[in-house]
Amino acid sequence: MAAHAPTASCRVSHVDREAEGLERPSPFHADAWRAIEALGSAAHQQVSTGIWLHLSRWLNAPAWLINETTVVRGQPLPPSISAADDLLITANVLAHMGAANAFHRVIQHPRPALGPRAALLYVSAPCLGEAMTVLCQASNNNHPYMELVIRCTGVHIEVQVQPKLDLGQLADFLMPLAALTLYKVTEAIIADRVSSTQLELTLSGSQLSAELWSGVNCAVSAEADVNRLLIPLQLATLENPEHDPALWVQVQESFRHLSSTRHAMSFSTRIREQIVHSILKDGKAPRLKKIAATEGVSPRTIIRSLANEGTTFFDLVEQERRNLAAELINNPALSLDNVAVKLGFGDRSSFGRSFRKWFGMAPGKFRRNIVQKAATLTNSVAALSFNMPLSDLLRNVV
Repeated sequence: MAAHAPTASCRVSHVDREAEGLERPSPFHADAWRAIEALGSAAHQQVSTGIWLHLSRWLNAPAWLINETTVVRGQPLPPSISAADDLLITANVLAHMGAANAFHRVIQHPRPALGPRAALLYVSAPCLGEAMTVLCQASNNNHPYMELVIRCTGVHIEVQVQPKLDLGQLADFLMPLAALTLYKVTEAIIADRVSSTQLELTLSGSQLSAELWSGVNCAVSAEADVNRLLIPLQLATLENPEHDPALWVQVQESFRHLSSTRHAMSFSTRIREQIVHSILKDGKAPRLKKIAATEGVSPRTIIRSLANEGTTFFDLVEQERRNLAAELINNPALSLDNVAVKLGFGDRSSFGRSFRKWFGMAPGKFRRNIVQKAATLTNSVAALSFNMPLSDLLRNVV
């Protein structure tokens, strides 16, 4: 995985390209570089490789896919890349295979082309409405250049896909692609009832050829003002046949923790890191005085600073213990007693009480459910598509 996002200074000039026998950059690359410069520091943010993992495998990992990026050549795409590399890969796809071919690949794939964690999320969600809501939250947390807006109109659940900044021609591909992916998620959950949904795209009429879009089993309209998916309200509560309560709780916890750490201000992030270090090193929850001494400030300063961010020291300790519990319980090499000790509980019964408060069930039952679901997922997209153990899937970025 690349450590840094490419910057404008990384670009090779047209003259240098010709001297080295390299291809000239396309207008798509010019749009990508403008967007990267507009993102500023957010261009370094790690995002899910998502659809590009699928596309790389479908096309046998073509060398052109990672042109201009910092992704290491000769190795499989990592599960996460910088937002800058994500935009440059988009430009490469448009320049080398075109939007129509890419859309066709996504439409023909039997499952939604998502990253590992997002795939687990929709597989385990209790119903379509909850799957859509959390997928939108996850995408907004993941993509600094795109926003998914979900709302209820009284008749439909409407999900709009909008760019956050000027992406040029990249937006004409990425926004419809995101809407199409949401349609594929809907299809995976409600099967043949998907025909009552509507997909409205900003694509031109010529881009919506019957041959290309024949695999989409709902009404598709072109030249819309915004890319959106409309789901009849009564379908939002349809049960997901693959729903698993324990896995749903664990995947939600993974997303929640990622969101809180990504968007937290630097002070609370630093305190979180101190809390996790203390739990794992000392086998107990840290005291406020100890963290204050490590930070070189008074306990009152920590309390006041965290209050300014809308949180408390106790809340951070609880959140980090809960997140560690969700991770450690999934490790079959650790007994439940070992998990309790690592989290700083004096005995297994106190650990069990806290675990039931956090996740709504006893730790032993939670672990059994996870093991059973992992066995069924070996025949699903989440395991087959990425060939990873469940614990690795839960740790990867969406």
